Parts: sequence; structure tokens; C-alpha cells
Amino acid sequence: MASTEGESSMEALAGCKEQTLRERTGRGWQAWVDRLDEAGAGELDHADIVALIDPSIDRWWAQTITVGYERIKGRRAVGQSAEGTFNTSKSATLPAGVERVRAAFSQEQRSRWLPVDLQERSTTSSSSLRFDLPDGTRASLWFTQKGPEKCSVSVQIERLPDAHARDVAKEAWGRYLSALKKELTRG
Repeated sequence: MASTEGESSMEALAGCKEQTLRERTGRGWQAWVDRLDEAGAGELDHADIVALIDPSIDRWWAQTITVGYERIKGRRAVGQSAEGTFNTSKSATLPAGVERVRAAFSQEQRSRWLPVDLQERSTTSSSSLRFDLPDGTRASLWFTQKGPEKCSVSVQIERLPDAHARDVAKEAWGRYLSALKKELTRG
């Protein structure tokens, strides 16, 4: 069994607390790593590793275990997808309702506060939007009403080529959401 220090290191790499994992899945990180190593997971891709996990475990937790295993084994970095690209997210609480904030992302309105050309993708939800960016990345937005004149927006940026691009995108979207907040308080 790994030491407490080793478990903390695994927690940090995996992105999930040892105690939480144990409560939800019946095993800690060292036990999962040992079990997956014994099953040959080191030679498998992401989907095949997920398939090794007991089907009685919730699929969300199976994904958490698999991503944690891949990070512990050095096969995936924080924010890296199974395809090798990176993702990041940024969120903000804004001083307007969902309809008004969503409208601020219309082509005519976003040019006032967003210095990036976005190509809207189809969506069937009134609480989300999806965009392609000129650099090949994709931004998905989710809106959640928090009060009569308050909502949160979460932005997920996908298909980033590396960890540096992930950090740059996170910082940039922080600036964009701040600019949106200023725009909403003006109008």
C-alpha cells in the first residue's frame, strides 16, 4: 500500500481525492492503479480502460478512474483529452438574466466586447451555445439563471494543441468575460 504522501501525490495527479474515490468506488487510487495494471490497462486506449472497470460502478466514476489512471501513469496531462488535445474552462457570474447574456453572444452584439471571430454551431438548447474559432478550437457555453438579474456562464474551450495554449485560452476567456460584464453594466 502506498504511503500517505504517495496517495497525496496520486490525488494531485488524478484530480480526485482519495477519500472521495474510496467512498464512491470502494477502492483508493493505489488499489485502482494495481487492478488496472494487472488487467493490462497500460497497453489499452481510454475506452478499453473504461471497459475494464466493474459495470456496477457509475459511468461517471469509471471515467474519473480512467482519467486518473492515465494521469498517474503519465499518459495524460491535466486538461488533456483522450485524443491528445487540451481543454480548459472559465466561468463568471454576470449582472443579467440568461436571455440577455445569451443575446450578448449574437454576432451583432459580441463585436462590442469580444475581439475574436466566432462561427456559431447549431444547438437545440436555449441554455447553451457552441462556436468554432478561427484557430480550430471550439467554445461551448452554458448559461444558468442565478436570480432575476443574475446568471452564470461557463465556457469550455476544446481542441487546444498544448498546455501553453490551454493557459493562454483560460486567461483570454477571463478577459473576455470581464469585458462582457462591463458591457452588461453599461447597457
